[in-house]
Amino acid sequence: MFHAPQPLTTHGNERVLLFFFFQCGQGNDFPSFKAAFDPAKVQWGAFCCHGIDERNSVESVRNKIVQINWVGESVKPMKRMKALQGASLVTEIISGSVAVSVEATNEEEIDAKEIATKLADCGGAHKPTYYEFGGEGDNKMKLSLKDIGKDVAGDKV
Repeated sequence: MFHAPQPLTTHGNERVLLFFFFQCGQGNDFPSFKAAFDPAKVQWGAFCCHGIDERNSVESVRNKIVQINWVGESVKPMKRMKALQGASLVTEIISGSVAVSVEATNEEEIDAKEIATKLADCGGAHKPTYYEFGGEGDNKMKLSLKDIGKDVAGDKV
């Protein structure tokens, strides 16, 4: 089932991370998003990772769309070839606002630390304080620049 991308929104102090997937899946965090990929299918998914910059009393939130192009390890060769055509169509549907694209064949290749590193590398000179990957309360997943081996200037630590 296709779920069209919804606008990225913030409600008061609560940020809403939108995950959309080209099949039905349930969950509101990064681990449940990863678990929705099937090793026997070609699938595409995307989620919004927030780059959050906390400076003094100001918090800035930047939405970063991450696209996952999934070709499961059990997919037959003919279907694998067709997957390349689908990836560009998905990018077009998402309206070209993808910050990072990940090619994956298994769950281990969808790694939050790697994604955060790619986001930091493709960003401008002003890096966020941390990246937020969804979840609620104690399950909220955050990766600081230090967590991914970067300093505030974006260099390796």
